[in-house]
Amino acid sequence: MVLRSTYLKIIYWVTLIVVASLALSWLIVNHYTIDLILITASGLIGIAYLFTKFITKINRRLTFFFHSLNNEDTSFRILGEPRDMFEKELFESLNQISKKIESIRIRVQEQELQFQAVVEQSNSGLLAFDEQGFIHITNSAAHQLLQCEILTHLKQLKRVNETLYSIILNIKQNETKTVSILENKNQRVLSIKAAGIKLMNNSLTLLSITDIKPELDARETDSWVKLTRVLTHEIMNGIAPVTSITKTVTSYFEKDGSIVNPDCVNEQLIQKTIKGLNIVHQQSIGLMNFVEHFRKFSKMPQPVLKEFLICDLIERIKFTSQDLIQKANATLKVDCTNDKMALMADENLLAQVMTILVSNAADAVSEKPNGTILIKTHTTYTGRVNIEIEDNGIGIPFEILDDIFTPFFSTKPNGTGIGLSIARQIIHLHGGRLEVNSTPNKGSAFRIII
Repeated sequence: MVLRSTYLKIIYWVTLIVVASLALSWLIVNHYTIDLILITASGLIGIAYLFTKFITKINRRLTFFFHSLNNEDTSFRILGEPRDMFEKELFESLNQISKKIESIRIRVQEQELQFQAVVEQSNSGLLAFDEQGFIHITNSAAHQLLQCEILTHLKQLKRVNETLYSIILNIKQNETKTVSILENKNQRVLSIKAAGIKLMNNSLTLLSITDIKPELDARETDSWVKLTRVLTHEIMNGIAPVTSITKTVTSYFEKDGSIVNPDCVNEQLIQKTIKGLNIVHQQSIGLMNFVEHFRKFSKMPQPVLKEFLICDLIERIKFTSQDLIQKANATLKVDCTNDKMALMADENLLAQVMTILVSNAADAVSEKPNGTILIKTHTTYTGRVNIEIEDNGIGIPFEILDDIFTPFFSTKPNGTGIGLSIARQIIHLHGGRLEVNSTPNKGSAFRIII
């Protein structure tokens, strides 16, 4: 409406100027009196002056309005009585625009306050910084976890902990890092996860920082409890027969606290004694083997990292597992479409892990017809390598799923219970993780992520 009124006003003034100009030209061409020409020229000048004044007034109003917006003064209103309908419509339109902008600004401020409240209430530390290292978002948890009262630039973290600063500076999107720091002689283990966000056309790295020390302590305690329970069980199983047999053998040669007469020792008693001592010997060997397994488990070598092709490793495992697969009357399939996929790891240790997993899978499918084991690989969107070993075997009962990685825990009659524990430890040494999904009577899937 205001635009239409403006057009009409401009057309009106331009028409007057054109008519006055034509009239002045006509008077001059037809040699009218100088007085009439001067009067017409004066009228033309007056019309031009009023038109200029009209345009200047509009420009002044608009300039003042936009200056107010530029200065973020959305409370600006045009006051005063309009002289005509055009000014009235212009004032109303500009005031409505100002009100809408003010309303939008208030909503944005409210959303910003809500966002700040959500960030502040987070138990995890939140920190967002740009490519130059300037920090745009923090909360109280971040200040507390990073032990830094003022956080405006990443370089301020260098004074707190250089390792922490280096990790945050070099962390990549969708990557998770851990770092240990000391706070008043107390250790904290921080888990730092990075993600990318856009804020006001700026690319920021958002860090989520969590103190996982209590969780690690709880898991460590739980692991020790499980390990102690298994060790106690294994040792008692080995010692109980020895105790019983030695008591029995002793009773052959001691009656009521006195040694029996040598004349009473016959061949049958000697054979019983030898048999008992043989059992003690076998139990002792079993305990020694158990200790040897424990020693191997506790002295895992550090990985020697070297780049190799994953498909070559899988073919190696397929070849070395032929006997296991045949004994289980199963089929081993391989899905390795990207034969150029490489991994920086210890190939021999990783082969040991895969051999353990394939061996367990072969045991699981041996009791089922048409047993199938599948080894497949792919890369995640973060660039990590996934190696999955699936089977359609008997599966793992849900109630023992949390115990299968516990050292010396085994459901097999002759199992040592250290295979999966060693496998997980090897993967942890590579900075990866070993996961499992299983459904009873349908099968299991072990996933290596490095």
